[in-house]
Amino acid sequence: MKLRQRIFGRRLTPKKSSSGGFTLVELIITITVMAVMILTVAPLFDVTSRGYTALEVNTVLSAGMQEALTHIQSRLSENKRLFGRDATGLAFLGCVTPNVSPAPLTGSLLPVIASTGSLTPSGSAFASTNTGNSLLFASVDNTVDISTTNGGASTSIQRMDTYVFNYYYLAPNTTLTIRTYQARDLWEWHSVAYPDYQNLINITDTTLQRNVVKALLAKGFGYAFDPSVGAVNSAFYQLTSAGALNAASPHNIIMAKSQKMINLIRGISLGSFVYSVSPNTGGSLTHKYIVPIYATANGNFPSGLEIEVVGPSSNRRVFGRLVMAAQGNFKGILAYEQVMLVSARDLY
Repeated sequence: MKLRQRIFGRRLTPKKSSSGGFTLVELIITITVMAVMILTVAPLFDVTSRGYTALEVNTVLSAGMQEALTHIQSRLSENKRLFGRDATGLAFLGCVTPNVSPAPLTGSLLPVIASTGSLTPSGSAFASTNTGNSLLFASVDNTVDISTTNGGASTSIQRMDTYVFNYYYLAPNTTLTIRTYQARDLWEWHSVAYPDYQNLINITDTTLQRNVVKALLAKGFGYAFDPSVGAVNSAFYQLTSAGALNAASPHNIIMAKSQKMINLIRGISLGSFVYSVSPNTGGSLTHKYIVPIYATANGNFPSGLEIEVVGPSSNRRVFGRLVMAAQGNFKGILAYEQVMLVSARDLY
């Protein structure tokens, strides 16, 4: 026995089992619980995501629409001359569109100016054929003070009125679709400023008039506009370095800037969305606002922008209805409506 103890040393005792780690049963239970939790939380996460996206659409799209219409209202409040769907209005529009990019939506129309018309669809004076989906008008811009000399070499300051042409219209968005329809955007187009031709010809001193024309040319004004004439071929005059005013016919109205009016940051929340001025409703596109409700639908016309102009020249009333639609990770199509009604004197 002593020999055995010397060989094997001290008597061995059994080792206790380790308390660290997980058994296979514990792992299976944990994975099962996690799977159940994921299956429970995932639908809630999806619902929350759709809810936040819908809320974002409601907030940013409504604000963008209101800002756009307020901007148009502000320009209309300074209106000098409003162009409708008659021979004169279409002639002026023809001088604008060569410099318009992107091109207007196919079938776009100016409204008919109805001096004795009504904005009430149920009224006998209302005509759906008068409705348009674009606006063209000339508004008063900044005045320009010109300091120069007359024939007697005395210095005087001549104050010149200027005008800007404004065109609001729909254009197709070639990169986005909503349902099966091509998206469309609201655009604003503004011309360069045109000095008032009547201000210039009312300067009786020939030398002073020529010096004013030269000074305007030096300030970057190339043409003058006569808001008092009807025919577009008689409305524009070129300013020359000699101080003369030469009739400019034909004249394509010069663009100063053009931009999309409603620009939103999409995807701030958990989901993303596509927005568009609403196409005409029906077929695969339905939402809570019918488009149109004033005009008679014809192809792309009028889409979600309807314009009515009624009343005498001293008190035109311009009514606008804008309907936007949005598609995203939420169910269905979300739609929003904004309207404007503004008085605009037509001083022509």
